Amino acid sequence: MAQKFDALAARKELLQMKAQLQRMELGAEVSVLKQEFAWLGAFKQVGAFFATRNFSSLAPWSALGGQLVQDQLKKHPLLGFVASAALVRFRQPLVKATWRAGLGALVLAGAVMWFKGRGGASTP
Repeated sequence: MAQKFDALAARKELLQMKAQLQRMELGAEVSVLKQEFAWLGAFKQVGAFFATRNFSSLAPWSALGGQLVQDQLKKHPLLGFVASAALVRFRQPLVKATWRAGLGALVLAGAVMWFKGRGGASTP
């Protein structure tokens, strides 16, 4: 005897396969996102370098508020979800803007170092 076709069971199985496919696609997007933002660790290292060198003008920028942001995201998980969704959706413009801001911070740091070194050396 052939079993009777169960529409609800077939729909449930179809939805489960669709969810599994979406999870796989999301995993691929997350790995691409991690690769695109991997270079941000270099800015953190540069910020730590300036914090240890007592550049008082750059000290607030050295941490970039990372710990504060992490604490707020732990307190407000919905905000973290929205931020993650926005980061995935607008990652290309954010990468460009972050890259430009990082280069600007490095130029500013170089200028501060140059002017501090120049001012101390020219004083008799």
